[in-house]
Amino acid sequence: MHPLVAVAKAVLSLGAEVLLFWEAQRLVLSFITPSPREQVRRSEERLLSVSVTNPYDHAFVPTCIGDLHAVIIGDRSNPPLVVLHGHSMSAAFFHLNFDDLVAQGWCVYALDLPGWGRSARPVFRGRTPEDSLDFFLTPTLQALAGLGITGGFGLMAHSLGAYLALELAFSLPPGRVTQMVLVSPAAISSRLALGRAIYFSLPPSIVARRGGLLGLSFYRWKYPPLATYEPTRDLTWQLAMQVPASGDAAVRPMVRIHRERRMVRERNGKERPAVRRVGVVTRPILGVLEERGPKGVLPIDIQLVCGETDSSMPVEDVHTLHAVMRRLGYSATLAVVEGADHCPFFEEPARFIAAIDGFRPKTVLKATHSSSMGGTSLPSSESDAEAGTFVGSGTLVDSRDGTTPESVSVHVRSRSRSRSRLFNGDVET
Repeated sequence: MHPLVAVAKAVLSLGAEVLLFWEAQRLVLSFITPSPREQVRRSEERLLSVSVTNPYDHAFVPTCIGDLHAVIIGDRSNPPLVVLHGHSMSAAFFHLNFDDLVAQGWCVYALDLPGWGRSARPVFRGRTPEDSLDFFLTPTLQALAGLGITGGFGLMAHSLGAYLALELAFSLPPGRVTQMVLVSPAAISSRLALGRAIYFSLPPSIVARRGGLLGLSFYRWKYPPLATYEPTRDLTWQLAMQVPASGDAAVRPMVRIHRERRMVRERNGKERPAVRRVGVVTRPILGVLEERGPKGVLPIDIQLVCGETDSSMPVEDVHTLHAVMRRLGYSATLAVVEGADHCPFFEEPARFIAAIDGFRPKTVLKATHSSSMGGTSLPSSESDAEAGTFVGSGTLVDSRDGTTPESVSVHVRSRSRSRSRLFNGDVET
């Protein structure tokens, strides 16, 4: 036998054994830790049932891509607060804040963004940043109308959700969004660390989802059982295992990896051309703000919040965003939460709530959202209709006993906390 043939046969044999081992350990994992949608529901319910004392419901609202899931907490006669989560997360990640937000006077509508959580996961086939924005924002607008939120509402969002929240506010008529809290907003500047660009192109959830037992081992190494995120650890795993990963896919056109040419100086003092790869955000927040200019300023209060040691998005970028907003004429403030990383709302929940203690419904807010899911919701303006607002109703299920709740008055109970003592962050105005 020719030596090259022998080598080829050995390589093919080794490849077949590796493939067999890989698929076998993936099969074993599917029996050990199955991850159907029901597992996501159970993990989510474990978080909410322990952390939330106010009555809450689940709604599945029809949109152009399928049903979007929302968790509704509080008295629906109160002004609505829409909450949007970040990349690879879900509405339940705000479970430690729901009671406090209700105590501030809100009725909370926490949405699972398209492609994540328990919302629909259609295959994303877009290629441009505009396709990505349309994938996320059009169904979200339709879900708001389906939930009966046709008047003014507050908006709180985290990371990628904060980026989308600004785009959402810009797309709506004046008066729809009355005030905002943007937590650790993503995609502020056009430059992005290469590691973060790779993360958005190849998120760890892909490794976990396709890796079988090896993926599970990687996940447990990446997220050890620390007290900071232990309550959400199981839910994070279940969300990572869901397919198709359309939310992950829809983010990729927003981030590019470019080859950048530059001159570098050698030790002998001479310069030579070099190439390095860098991450680039295709539609950064700062670019959008500058493009809109002072005439496009949102006439609302915007509060920026970030963690003191944010390892995902540079804290300096948030300070820059605050400075640019102030220069353009936005009513913007910045709070830095001590001891928090990228997710201060569950890493330091008491300090986070203290930082946004002034984020309460405006007395002039005229929210016209329905007290139940029955009936038909009408667009509040022709602009909403042009934006593709869904007119209809959703399916409401009481997650605690499986029945459809009647309209009842909700007595709001707040957990007593000394916010002035718990919050030690810096606030900029």
